[in-house]
Amino acid sequence: MNEEKEKKMNMSIISAKDCGEGRATLETGRAVAYMMDDVPRARAR
Repeated sequence: MNEEKEKKMNMSIISAKDCGEGRATLETGRAVAYMMDDVPRARAR
């Protein structure tokens, strides 16, 4: 998303190093939404 669209939507994009950190941003209120750009892999049991 380019900077012009970010301004119109009144949002900031933050990065997380992994799924755990991304979830922590939600749980602590630092973020209101979370999106992953990679498909998580299910572990074989």
